[in-house]
This record gives sequence, C-alpha cells and structure tokens, in this order.
Amino acid sequence: MPNPARASFDIELNGETYTLRPTFESIMEFNDKAGLDIFEAIDNGLNTKRTVAAIWSGIRGEEIFQNKGNTSFEEVGKICQAHGFAKCVSLAVQYISRAVASDNQVKKENEENQAPQA
Repeated sequence: MPNPARASFDIELNGETYTLRPTFESIMEFNDKAGLDIFEAIDNGLNTKRTVAAIWSGIRGEEIFQNKGNTSFEEVGKICQAHGFAKCVSLAVQYISRAVASDNQVKKENEENQAPQA
C-alpha cells in the first residue's frame, strides 16, 4: 500500500498535466525499468531510459495510489520524445529528489510550500 504521506506533485508535458507520486512502489518500478537502483542513478547520472523511467514510475506511483490507470513506459517515452528529452531531465530529477527524501523532509517541504507567503 502506498504511503499517503508521500505527497504527489504535478508536472506538465506537452501542455498536459501529469501527477507523480514518489512511493516505495514507484521506486521499485524505477529500479526495475531503469535496470539499476535509484541511488546508482544519482551517482551515474540520467540517460534517456532513466529519465523516462523516473517520470513513468512517478506516474505509476499516483496510479497505484488512486487504484486507476496503467500508463505504459512506452507511452511516457513517446510523450517525453515529443516534449524533448532534455526538458524531461529536470522533471526526472525532481521525482528522484522527492523519492529519496525522508517522510519527515517531504512533510516539512509540503508545510513550507503551503505556508502563507508574506
């Protein structure tokens, strides 16, 4: 069961909004699809496959959490190709950064983002 404390976040690809949720399940999906552990991806950098895997696994995390949808890796690859792989790298980094953060860190960041701005 996905951790509800893991807040989802939205990204935009080709004018469409996609919700990503960095859960344990989605990290395991990333590891399987990318062919290496998420921490190895941090150390070794992102290539096209790892970039698409990060975005896809984040989408899958939200789909699993919502218990609906089954977006394929290939679909996300085509969306990223149309959007531009280089533009997708920062989105993948955003997912990975949130995926490896502790629940307390994520909670703190969410509270800071929801605090009224002066």
